[in-house]
Amino acid sequence: LLRVAISVEPSRAKGGGECVDDATCAGRLHTDLGSSANWPPSRGRPADITRAAPFSNWNVLYVPYCTGDLHYGSRVTPSGLHFTGHSNLERILEDALNETAIGSADTVIISGESAGGLGCIQNTDYIADKLPSVSHVFSVPIAGFYFGQQIYDGPGHTSGGLPSFETQAFQKYATEWGAVPHKQCAAAFGRDAWKCLMTANVVQYLSVPVFVVEAQTDQVVLMY
Repeated sequence: LLRVAISVEPSRAKGGGECVDDATCAGRLHTDLGSSANWPPSRGRPADITRAAPFSNWNVLYVPYCTGDLHYGSRVTPSGLHFTGHSNLERILEDALNETAIGSADTVIISGESAGGLGCIQNTDYIADKLPSVSHVFSVPIAGFYFGQQIYDGPGHTSGGLPSFETQAFQKYATEWGAVPHKQCAAAFGRDAWKCLMTANVVQYLSVPVFVVEAQTDQVVLMY
């Protein structure tokens, strides 16, 4: 049996995160968080669940990340920012289908951590739709189940210095990134399809079985 794990990367550098405009992307542009220019031509197995049994002998399709859009985007901005995470995934899948036997696999597991976990959830059904002959497709997002937040700014508050994860902020992000929402979720939300970028909203529309791996507390969430 051919078994494939699709690893949706958070980034080569620690903390893939996201950026949402020229100001928040400026510090990333010439690093591994914002460019593939200094990436090696090849790399070893990613440091995620695909190294562990029972996945250690599976084939791995690697989806790298430097677009700052949680693998959601399909837009190049007038200032030249490439929020093309979803577009990159499209091309990677196209190449894999043309050059490998992934389309005839028995089992495919889609996974990712943090930014990759968010991208995993948002793109799971898109990937599954491209693999109609695969008998078993599962989604295993790690630390990707984020929810809309109301930021506490009272006494003793902390800040992680990261872009806002308040629900309304994602309306702006959807436009800036040219985000591609989950089709069924977008149809249900209509004009508010941008809300489908929030994990808690989209997960109910997924057709692929999802096994969520999430800590009881998340340092990034707690720092907002």
